[in-house]
Amino acid sequence: MKRTGFKVLIAPEVKKEMEHNKRLLHDPLPEDIRKHVVNLDAFWNADEAASVFARAHTAICHEPHSLIIALANGTPVIHTYSEFHSPKCWMFRDIGLPEWLLEFDSTPATKMAETLFTIHADYPAALAKVKKAMAFVEQRQAATMAVVKQSLGF
Repeated sequence: MKRTGFKVLIAPEVKKEMEHNKRLLHDPLPEDIRKHVVNLDAFWNADEAASVFARAHTAICHEPHSLIIALANGTPVIHTYSEFHSPKCWMFRDIGLPEWLLEFDSTPATKMAETLFTIHADYPAALAKVKKAMAFVEQRQAATMAVVKQSLGF
C-alpha cells in the first residue's frame, strides 16, 4: 500500500481462511496501513468476485480459483501455492506465467513483494502477459472442443 497507494482487499476463498486472514494478516497491520485494507469476513459470490477482480490491479491468492477469475478478467495474478495442495497450480506455469507461481513455504516474503512490485513497475507488460496467457487458454480450449465436436459427429 505504501509503495503503490492502492487499497488492499483481503477476501477468503475458503471458510478456513476467514479467521486466519483477520488474525494473521489484517489485525497485525499498523493502523496507518490497516485503514487502507479491507478484510471481508463473509463470502462473496462469483459475480462479486469477478467484478472486483476486473477492477483490481493484481490478485494474489493461495488458492487458484480466484486467480482464474482474475485472469479471465484481464488482471495479473500471483499464485502462492503450497506443495501440499494438488498439482493444479501448474496450470499457471503451463499457460506461460511461471514467474507468478511462488511456492508459499519456500519463497521468501521479499521475493513475493519483488514479484508484485515487478508487475507494478511495468504494468502494461504484465497486462500483455495476461493477454498472451489467456489467448493460449482460448486456443487450447478451441482445439479441445474441436476434438469433442468431432467425436460427437458434428
